[in-house]
Amino acid sequence: MASALMLVAGLTVLVSSPVQAAGTPTLSFRGHVQNIGWQPWVTSGRVAGTTGRGLRLEALQLKLDAPAYPGSSVSAWAHVQNIGWMDPVTNGGVVGTLGRSLRVEELTLNLQGPIGADYQIYYRAHVEGIGWTGWASDGELAGTSGWGLRIEALEVRLIPYGAATPAKSRSSYDITPAGPEQFGYSAHVESIGWQPYVDGGVVAGTYGRGLRMEAIQFRRYGLSYDGGISATAHVQNLGWIPQVPSNANWMVGTQGRGLRMEALTLALTGELAKHYDVYYTVHVQNLGWLGWAKNGERAGSAGYGYRMEAFVMQLVPKGGPAPGGVVGPAFRQAS
Repeated sequence: MASALMLVAGLTVLVSSPVQAAGTPTLSFRGHVQNIGWQPWVTSGRVAGTTGRGLRLEALQLKLDAPAYPGSSVSAWAHVQNIGWMDPVTNGGVVGTLGRSLRVEELTLNLQGPIGADYQIYYRAHVEGIGWTGWASDGELAGTSGWGLRIEALEVRLIPYGAATPAKSRSSYDITPAGPEQFGYSAHVESIGWQPYVDGGVVAGTYGRGLRMEAIQFRRYGLSYDGGISATAHVQNLGWIPQVPSNANWMVGTQGRGLRMEALTLALTGELAKHYDVYYTVHVQNLGWLGWAKNGERAGSAGYGYRMEAFVMQLVPKGGPAPGGVVGPAFRQAS
């Protein structure tokens, strides 16, 4: 609270008025909407876009003012009609398109830098034909994939750890699987954070950018059989560690510790293991793409101190041939 002097009936009175606490970060955002253009800037807890008018959200801008957290920013990544995933942007950058009449279909938001230790970002999308999705947070996806549905509005909240958060009572994201039954997976990458989920057979992570993969999260969809993934990872300074639950999914690796994954193993569980084999390959610093590993075999390297940079996995009907594209050993051990 801030104090001020006020003259009332000849008396000087001390009054209080609320102000933002010094150093409290401010998140501002605005939407570019079909037939409207850029809307005014709004702040945390408000909505950009429209509801009930059938108008597509075409672009977004987000800005983070956080003087108490130098080097911090907010990043956004969007999947756009006819384009797919566009390059991520940070503070003040435009995510989406202008002047092309293309809808934003799904997106992810994340906090970058030291602010992530004290604050989290929550968001939900209003989607054509669905209404408000459930809440997503810190790099999770909001919207839909493969349905051709427009996002019409977005609500965003910047929330300090320890404060009440919106309940995640329903899904923030609906995906239409393409092709055979598969797992979806997402990589946590140095300087990027959580990437959007991809389908089996698609690359997660990066290569050619020198960035370490720190964790992988898996989730099942479109699967006819009960079962899941059993994963272990060889992590810098830790050695082999098991997977942990993560938002009803499976995660292996670490977050927020700046440690590289160097190798991993994957195996299917339950009925799923009776009907499918799981194949996986990794891209390793200085080694490139290694060969396919299968059903609990090691993929990656040990003894070199090399980072994993990218990863692909795919389910194959039991006894079927390995996917193509890479050859050679799946695991390299320094002598």
